[in-house]
Amino acid sequence: MSKKKKHIQVPQSIHQKKQVRSFFIGERRGLVGTLVVILSVLISAYVFFYKSEGQVALESSDTIQQEPSKQPNILLITLDTTRADRIGAYGCRVVRTPFLDYLSRKGAIFQTAYTSVPMTLPSHASLLTGTYPFIHQVRNNSNYKLSSEMTTLPELLKSQGYSTAAFVSSFTVDSRFGLDQGFDVYNDDLNLQGFVKQYFSERPAADVFSSFKEWFDTSRQTPFFIWLHFFDPHTPFIPPAPFKIMFTDEPESPGLMKLYDGEVSYMDFYLSHVLTLLDKNQLISKTHFFLVGDHGEAFGEHLEIGHQVFCYQENIHVPLLYIAPKLSDSSIIVSEPVNVIDIMPSVLETVSLPIPENIQGQTFLQTVRGNTQSQRIGLYFESMFSHESFACAPLTGIVNANLKYIDLPQSELYDLRTDPQEKKNLSYENASDVLSLQKLLATYQDMAAQSSINSRRTMSMDEQKMLESLGYLVGNSTAQPSENQADPKDKIIGYNEFLNGMNALVQKQYQKSEAHLMRALELLPDDKEIYLQLANLYNLSGKPEQAITFLNKAREMFPEAMKGSIDAAVAYLRLEKYEDALAILKDSESTQRLEHQVMASFILGEIYSHLKKPEEAIKYYRKVYDVEPENIDAASNLANLYHQIGNLSEALKIYQRINKIVPGDIQVIYNLAVIYAGLRDFNNAQSCFQKALSSNPQPYMFFDYGFFLAEYGRLPQAIAAMQRYIELSDPRDTQRDRARDLIIQWQMRVQPRP
Repeated sequence: MSKKKKHIQVPQSIHQKKQVRSFFIGERRGLVGTLVVILSVLISAYVFFYKSEGQVALESSDTIQQEPSKQPNILLITLDTTRADRIGAYGCRVVRTPFLDYLSRKGAIFQTAYTSVPMTLPSHASLLTGTYPFIHQVRNNSNYKLSSEMTTLPELLKSQGYSTAAFVSSFTVDSRFGLDQGFDVYNDDLNLQGFVKQYFSERPAADVFSSFKEWFDTSRQTPFFIWLHFFDPHTPFIPPAPFKIMFTDEPESPGLMKLYDGEVSYMDFYLSHVLTLLDKNQLISKTHFFLVGDHGEAFGEHLEIGHQVFCYQENIHVPLLYIAPKLSDSSIIVSEPVNVIDIMPSVLETVSLPIPENIQGQTFLQTVRGNTQSQRIGLYFESMFSHESFACAPLTGIVNANLKYIDLPQSELYDLRTDPQEKKNLSYENASDVLSLQKLLATYQDMAAQSSINSRRTMSMDEQKMLESLGYLVGNSTAQPSENQADPKDKIIGYNEFLNGMNALVQKQYQKSEAHLMRALELLPDDKEIYLQLANLYNLSGKPEQAITFLNKAREMFPEAMKGSIDAAVAYLRLEKYEDALAILKDSESTQRLEHQVMASFILGEIYSHLKKPEEAIKYYRKVYDVEPENIDAASNLANLYHQIGNLSEALKIYQRINKIVPGDIQVIYNLAVIYAGLRDFNNAQSCFQKALSSNPQPYMFFDYGFFLAEYGRLPQAIAAMQRYIELSDPRDTQRDRARDLIIQWQMRVQPRP
């Protein structure tokens, strides 16, 4: 079925503006001047490594002799949660970003680049489609999936023979949210320590680079379009050493920002690895680089801690660099405002492909070259987060020249030229400007009415919990905009308390989390998510009775909230009240929405396992496994249950799949050995037993191995294994007597009495 195309025009500028460009950028001051003495040598070496590596990468590429390519390679790097003003090239004198600073001197740096929305999924949807959120209709991180009706940049490039690959680092851009459209390879492997993605939110830059390098060294083809996504500056801020203490003594940064700055520097470190890899493969001179932030991060400048509620500059002003072979011998500073939606058309112009008429993005390549300037008037932005999460009015706005208008019940107008920190609201004294910008904003709202794309989706409970662990509330409200809706500024203090509580919960600081969540409940008493997270806190901290109290309250106040029933069942499970847990879920089973079914099935599988009803447990674990075959816990439980009822062939299939997901896991290898033994497959059983015993020998493994060997007549080896079991096992182990009896029987068979 062909995709629907929409022809939607962007407002054009009435007045021609002369573009201000410069081919010079000043050097930063010494990179290690403000660090404590004990770190100076370490950081000096770190900066030297950056600079020398970056210079080799870009400068040596000019001497590489290659045949001209028909099409250039494209490397897109998105810097998640990265503020423009925390990059040295944008004037920051605190954060160490030597590699990004170096790149800025080799290409174009956009001084006023904006995101369309301060959230990861919708921002990347805009970037990959060249459209505003009201067109692609991905308005939040939760409950949305990019529709297949939208045409993405990788789809267009793939149709022209490009190899396309993505390496992402966050659950928010997992393939289930639709951003994988058009990619030959979409590497979203977040299975840290072998568990499923739902339990972990991100992978660090080192792991992203490692996955990328492995693919690049073995599978790349040219021309290529590669997207690398680095999530490190996102909360929780846990940079590795030495980045964790790099900015400890910086007086210009508030406490939390010191760790954030460390994450930015850590990410910068691995960006240098990417370019060096391309240089070693002689691809620099054939590759165009686009580096852009998806949104920023607030540290209390306008009371918000985080990024999804407001659209002040700290949240929507992002870094954007464009580097191309022979582009310039020095930095090109572009002052004209651009948006992340301009990436797609700029890439298409780079590879000489037509730009679709139905997108709102505009190429900036001619602007970079100094040939023309944009005819667009105004850049749109929005955040539907507070509207969907706690029933506030939707936030929309427009930036036009130096004026920025935010449309809320308490409207805001700022002159960014004289007030870049957005401290003075001019909306009451500049009524004519407000009216003009409201009319301009209305043209975008008219475009929104033309979109029929449906990107709403249902989510599994595991997905919702993962978004919550990242600090994202899952939408509570279905309310439509009205004059009576609250301004998010009136609820930000309560929301910050919720975020602080969630951050502490992720860090397992349960007392601190409880204090913040209780304060959030005082400020936002009608927010069901706070009740549910308090219950989650009490479950995790070993207080299931208190968890049930809050869950019952949530279920009473919000009877439609299936999550409360699931969490209540979990609490009863912890109390070993299996029939009570079963009653809660069975009563609601017929009304479960799609987003709840996976977690509910998992809990029901666990309940029936405890009730010694393996066939029923298998039915529910199988539902989980069919939807999420990568779910290690569900797969292991299912395989064990098949083993219990004697269906060894099904158990073997599942264990073999688990072994591919977590190769080298000793318990999985041991389980395979037992299954192979039951299937009378001596060679495979022997191999798996030996692998398990050589890596992590446990007493019970020697017992089973001895029994296995005896069945095949290897009695001397069986005796040795059983003796080893006795040596290692606990003296209180009741199987030790049986082991001694078996040894005696086997010895008699080896040396029968005369």
